[in-house]
Amino acid sequence: MNDRERRTPGSEGSILRTRKPDESQDLHRALGKLFSEVEEWHRLTADTLSIHPNSALGIADALNAPFRASHAVSYLRLTAVDHLHALRSLMKEAQAQHIFAPYSLLRASIESAASALWILADPSPRSMAVCSLRLEWANLQDRERAYETMDASDKTLALWRAEFEQVLAKNNMKKEGIKARQKSILAVIQEASSSFNLGKNPALMWQMCSGATHGRNWVTGMLTMMEATDDGVSQVISGRLTSDEQSIVLAAYAACDLVRCLFQVQALHSRPAGHSGESFVRAAPGLLVPTRGLLLPKRFGS
Repeated sequence: MNDRERRTPGSEGSILRTRKPDESQDLHRALGKLFSEVEEWHRLTADTLSIHPNSALGIADALNAPFRASHAVSYLRLTAVDHLHALRSLMKEAQAQHIFAPYSLLRASIESAASALWILADPSPRSMAVCSLRLEWANLQDRERAYETMDASDKTLALWRAEFEQVLAKNNMKKEGIKARQKSILAVIQEASSSFNLGKNPALMWQMCSGATHGRNWVTGMLTMMEATDDGVSQVISGRLTSDEQSIVLAAYAACDLVRCLFQVQALHSRPAGHSGESFVRAAPGLLVPTRGLLLPKRFGS
């Protein structure tokens, strides 16, 4: 299965389709390779990532304390990997391939990894601080609504809000839209994907996985298959609905692309800028590649 085949959704519009045994085997092998990577990520998330105080994330943490940007990123990374590992456990260890549940797990992983990358998209510490505070403000609002649902009072919420206001005032962030209406998760995924050249696949896969999670039947012909018989008279199709291994692989690639990028970028922004190797991740416009001979600035060249 080549790169294009694994990253481009199929065009089949009908659920009345099946995979040949060799096709299914190839797709499960592709998943197996991803699951090996997921297992390594799962091991890495058990360790605490060291944040150098002079790194971009370290400076963002100092601006935001106690709402540290690095903590937000690590929590989102853990969430993304946890859902991928649950998918691995479900399909590899339990040997279970549910119809819709895999897409719910992949949706959660895509959301979380993209949100973390959205925080890290701009290497400026202040930008990271602002983005993580925007998510923290949404977190505080969700927390308040949850307590309202329980008809209970959250005694610590007022203290958290007061500290939040102190962080904004200390850094003169009142006018940076931190309390403005939050971006949709689709916009966050699109922006994160664009920032790190991951294409449109994460956003598309998230939309499809969300459809499966919420029982939207517009994705039926894209994510599922059916082995069925049609008597041509009753207008009733009898058969067995299953998930499509290819669709699971496509969504898994999207989620893993985001998580893989997240590990790299988080590590990069956790080191001092002078030794981060950032130029190897984001090449400067017009970068000159060394060749034999003397290189002169263009304005002095003949």
